[in-house]
Amino acid sequence: MDDLYKKQKESEMVSLEEATNIMKKIVDQYYKRGVEIVQTNNAYGRIIANDVHSSVNIPPCSISTKHGYAVLSSDGQGVRKVLKANLAVRINSY
Repeated sequence: MDDLYKKQKESEMVSLEEATNIMKKIVDQYYKRGVEIVQTNNAYGRIIANDVHSSVNIPPCSISTKHGYAVLSSDGQGVRKVLKANLAVRINSY
């Protein structure tokens, strides 16, 4: 593991493919591979083996995953006008 921290300090940029290979190498070296079914409350610290798909569209409307405002520091200080705000979201119950 010490080698990994030494490489981390170098802050070297690698391609996505190379990063994936590095992660696979670490997983193979330090973790036992296999697939087993466990209860959700026993799944902490594990790596999921397959994709998970929901049968329900949650949330049922288009909303932002982030809340807040973005401002430019070059705009200077002072009061800013909110151009658009959606304070209430109606969610249909099923």
